[in-house]
Amino acid sequence: MPPLLQGAYTPLQRLLWLTVGYYAKSIDQLGLFDRLEEDGLFGAYCFRFMDRYTGSKDIVDSVGEINFLEEAIGISQRAALRVLDIGAGYGRLMHRLVTAFPTTVSGYCTDAIPESTFLSEYYLGLRQLTDRVTVVPLDQVEQTLGDNAAPVDLVTNVHSFSECTGAAIAWWLDRAVAVQARYLFVVPNPYHNGGTQLLSREADGSFHDFSPLIEQRGFRLTHRAPKYSDESLHPFGINTYYYLFART
Repeated sequence: MPPLLQGAYTPLQRLLWLTVGYYAKSIDQLGLFDRLEEDGLFGAYCFRFMDRYTGSKDIVDSVGEINFLEEAIGISQRAALRVLDIGAGYGRLMHRLVTAFPTTVSGYCTDAIPESTFLSEYYLGLRQLTDRVTVVPLDQVEQTLGDNAAPVDLVTNVHSFSECTGAAIAWWLDRAVAVQARYLFVVPNPYHNGGTQLLSREADGSFHDFSPLIEQRGFRLTHRAPKYSDESLHPFGINTYYYLFART
């Protein structure tokens, strides 16, 4: 059995995760909890709920993000969906997308941090997904994802733009343009504004709105929604917003 929430977690924290699990199940229109498995590998803290599901931050975040994308662009209705995940970390979102839609979703993971590149290669290999997901190291991004690359339907960025300078974000957005991305999905860090703004973090510690950088490249905001539409969860500091842009 996966390691369950215990130890340093207080009863209130465990109750909060249980509440989040029930919330995620309530908005899971795609039935992902019945299609995605949480095995607790790599020490992921898990919790059981409804006497049948195993939850974790990994799967709760993925369920929320994928259901938002379903509402925004109907990913379950597409014959094929090529995805570029920028700032992919250990490959969490691509793992869940490809597992949920095994015959239609494929694409790339990339990250500016070498350790993340190594982890995503290892993790996706362990999940036996390397035939459909290519991990692209930073020094190969411009060659692999240049103007001659196959077009990408959806570019995703979960939390990492919030850790970048505006100049770095602009460079990544140019990669999205190079692969003719139709959609851009961004999830910012909540910081002090609960994710209601898209803010870069500059070298001097200041925060700048990077939404003009997105608009300058032809993307327009089409969907925006809170991660948790139930406002009773917001005071716990766990909310942010989902943003979906379409390029004309």
